Amino acid sequence: MCYLKHGLRGYFAFDRYVDESEEINGDFVQRFSSKAKEVQSYLFAGSFIERNNGKFYNTSVLFSPDGKT
Repeated sequence: MCYLKHGLRGYFAFDRYVDESEEINGDFVQRFSSKAKEVQSYLFAGSFIERNNGKFYNTSVLFSPDGKT
């Protein structure tokens, strides 16, 4: 299993959440899903600011060796 430190950019910079957040299927998740498949290992990708229906969440994602969450 690989553990990566949180990926949050400006976590306490709440005024930047709108610009730096992304949907759960965004670039952050896609990038680490591909990496988990590449190395065929569980991958805990740390945290990112998820945007969902106008709300923001501190989301952590765990990927299986086949890249699924």
